[in-house]
Amino acid sequence: MSGSTRVRLTCLLAVATILLGGCGGQALQTSKPPGTISPTQSTVIFDCGGSPHVEPTELVLACADAGDELAHLHWHGWGDASATATGSLIVETCVPSCVAGGTKSYSVAVTVRGLGLEGTHVAYRQLVVISLSRAVPGFGRRLRYSLSATGPAITGLPTPVTPTAVSSNGAQ
Repeated sequence: MSGSTRVRLTCLLAVATILLGGCGGQALQTSKPPGTISPTQSTVIFDCGGSPHVEPTELVLACADAGDELAHLHWHGWGDASATATGSLIVETCVPSCVAGGTKSYSVAVTVRGLGLEGTHVAYRQLVVISLSRAVPGFGRRLRYSLSATGPAITGLPTPVTPTAVSSNGAQ
């Protein structure tokens, strides 16, 4: 074998080794079945911009205008099937308008649950916020959100209570 042929063969073998992942050849390793959650993956919640966060201390809940958010969160059991936190819910008062109004803060308990795969991340898929002090105007004491890679989305808004019409004879 000539010297130039030997050099070309050595270069070709070097490129093949790099492409196959080194001496062990990752192509020969077995992989987990699709959809399998690895215990070494960090559990996340996605923000409105699609960025994953582990044990976030803040989370915007109103992605359209960033008007409502959770703040000062302190988590317990993060990565378990469900995790809880305490913190504050900060909402826009919209008085006299949402643009000119201020904010109001409520002490809350937060629960996340429903672990699942979101792309390559293990993520919580449900979030429940419970006001510990008083009802949040327009929402009540319990707020439910679905969680995805695009951020939180409110679900299960309370049904407004409308007075029942009373007929002139007192029957409803």
